[in-house]
Amino acid sequence: MTDVTTQQSAQIVQFGAGRVGQTVGDGECFALADLALRSAGARSAANYGAVTPGANYVWGRAVTIGQLRAGDVIQFRNYSVTVTTVTKITQPDGSWTQNTETQTMTRPHHTAIASDVGRNGDVVLYEQNVNDARSAMATRLYFTSRREPAQTTTEDGVTTTVTRTIQVTGTVRFYRPQTP
Repeated sequence: MTDVTTQQSAQIVQFGAGRVGQTVGDGECFALADLALRSAGARSAANYGAVTPGANYVWGRAVTIGQLRAGDVIQFRNYSVTVTTVTKITQPDGSWTQNTETQTMTRPHHTAIASDVGRNGDVVLYEQNVNDARSAMATRLYFTSRREPAQTTTEDGVTTTVTRTIQVTGTVRFYRPQTP
């Protein structure tokens, strides 16, 4: 078996992009990845083992987050990411207010297609069957825990500082699809 070509990877991504807003197959997350790979002539998880509701699917050759590219498949197990954004506004007299917003996204047992891979472990992906939404969608998720450098701006003497912390837990596996 060999890795899919760059053209096949592009076909996998185009399949996901072309289905945004539509329900693919039975609406399960597996169906989107399965049909995308098959449409590009790649092997699917069923070629690597039994497909059962609780199986840890294999979608090809395992790769690292650093090797991940568009068209690869991501398999989640008990994944959770919490993004905490702290915004501090300091007035010219030194008084300040602070607001904290927290957003948590989970993927207990899930499959998605990588579309755009960022430098910091951020990935735009195509997925479906998220929070009872059975149609395909594009989502940005994070795969590397970190505290980002503070972003500070000053306008009319008012300083705004935004700090973001990303905490990732669970198991995530990345796969490069293979040809038969």
